[in-house]
Amino acid sequence: MRTYKLANGVRCKSSVAKRKIPFDMLNAVSVKRPGEKGPTVYYGKIEPKKRYKLDYDCSDGTLRLKKTKKIFRRGRLKNLVAKELCTPLRVPCKWVTGKDQPKDASNIFGGSGFFQVRRKYALTLPLVNALDCQLAMYSKFKCLLVKHGNPLPPLKFDEAIYLVNYQINEQFASKYVHSKDGPGIFIEQHAFPHYLTPVGEDSRNPIVIGKANKDKKNIHLLGVIVPSGYTLYIPGNIVHNDWYFIGDISTSVALDDEADTVFLQGYKTKKIAMEFKRKFKK
Repeated sequence: MRTYKLANGVRCKSSVAKRKIPFDMLNAVSVKRPGEKGPTVYYGKIEPKKRYKLDYDCSDGTLRLKKTKKIFRRGRLKNLVAKELCTPLRVPCKWVTGKDQPKDASNIFGGSGFFQVRRKYALTLPLVNALDCQLAMYSKFKCLLVKHGNPLPPLKFDEAIYLVNYQINEQFASKYVHSKDGPGIFIEQHAFPHYLTPVGEDSRNPIVIGKANKDKKNIHLLGVIVPSGYTLYIPGNIVHNDWYFIGDISTSVALDDEADTVFLQGYKTKKIAMEFKRKFKK
């Protein structure tokens, strides 16, 4: 792999030929914050009407994006735990979009809004292992778990998207997200999908997925652990965030002027955090 220097002083590795690397795109999505930096690896481009898979080499910890002739098949999905343990939390909220606001440092897509909930300290979400609740994730959010080496769900977006890696360490939440001057935690939705993959055995912590009602007065939210060896496919316009994740995470990016990013507020517009709690059957 060769190393290239991007905006914000980020160093990005790639085995893709230099002439095929979208430097303008990578510079646009580059970040270097306390506890987070990226893209640190560029894996390649995912194009509409083409088939891809992700392979992971345990010997050197390398993720590889490859074309494949195999057709994606969803297969039969089921929950391995009781349905009530996979149920997302319904959260009444006030959602104020920030799409028309000037771009800010916490949001690579543009301006940010907020969503306000009736909580004083924290918003506590149910936490599940994605392997346990595949039917529930698909039924509610159309999210899918794909094992490494299997074909990825086809890209349902008019333009190509790009697969990159970000590094998030244990201090990111305390030193940036929830610091005194930090932006707080967000959720976002946009038209392009994410192919989201934990990279390495040390990667951990939940990804948030969800769906807002049409009037955006209620959101259903769920914290999911993506197990090693799998990719979580998050379709376009599904609510999500990954700022509580720790480790290396591969994700697909695109520049979307219509992306809607909102930051969490509690009573009196106070910035509050998200917490995660496993449910257990009584």
